[in-house]
Amino acid sequence: MNTAHTPIDLQPGQVITLPNGRDHWLLVLQGRIWLTQSGDADDHFLQAGQRLLLGNHAFVVVQAEDGRPAHCSLQHAWQPAAAAAAATAA
Repeated sequence: MNTAHTPIDLQPGQVITLPNGRDHWLLVLQGRIWLTQSGDADDHFLQAGQRLLLGNHAFVVVQAEDGRPAHCSLQHAWQPAAAAAAATAA
């Protein structure tokens, strides 16, 4: 993943696997997601407005929760806050 901003749209119940999420934030823009990472004993539940710094894990699995679609943004951790806000507004 070498892009500064990658949109992720999930349909209700849809599950996707992301490659290594190292140095990326996953920001939930709409809906609620469940996220688990290989090597991380915790499951994470995030809703709109929340974000998680992804670790250096082989796989990151994300699923839309609550029978609703979810819209997320995968952003490089080095991306300045102003640029990140502009990217999510686009």
